[in-house]
Amino acid sequence: MNIRLGWLNYLNKNYNASQTYYARAVNIKPNAVEAKFGYVKPLSYLQSWDKVRDQYNAILKIDPQNTQANYWLGVIYYNRKQYDAALRCFKAVVNLYPFDYDGNHMLAWSCYFSGRKSDAQNYFEKALLIKPDDTSSLDGLSKSK
Repeated sequence: MNIRLGWLNYLNKNYNASQTYYARAVNIKPNAVEAKFGYVKPLSYLQSWDKVRDQYNAILKIDPQNTQANYWLGVIYYNRKQYDAALRCFKAVVNLYPFDYDGNHMLAWSCYFSGRKSDAQNYFEKALLIKPDDTSSLDGLSKSK
C-alpha cells in the first residue's frame, strides 16, 4: 500500500508525501529493491542526492550487480567529480553489458578525468563502435590521445 501511495503522490507531484510513503515501504521491507527504486524518484525531484546515493548503495548491498543502481550511482559520483568511485560503478555495468553505450561512454570519461587516458581511449573507441557519430565520445577520444 505504501508503494502505491508513494507512486500516486509522485504522479501528483507531491514529492514530500511521496518520499514519506516510499520511506515507510523501505522500512517495512528493507530488502525490497522495488521500494528503494521508487524512493529514488521523489528524492531526485527534491534534490536529496545523498539520500538517493544511500538508496542506490542499499540496493547494491542486496543486488551488487544491479546495472541500473550501478549506472546512476556512477552518475552521482561523476557529477561530484569523484571519478574513482564513478569508475567502479561504470565498470560494473560494462562488465555485465560490454556493448552498453552509456556504460562505456561514462566509463571512458571517468577514466579520462582520473588520468587514465589510455583506458579512456579504449572505452571511447568501444562507445564509438556502438554510436559512431557521437560527438561526446569523439571529443573524448581526441582529448585522450
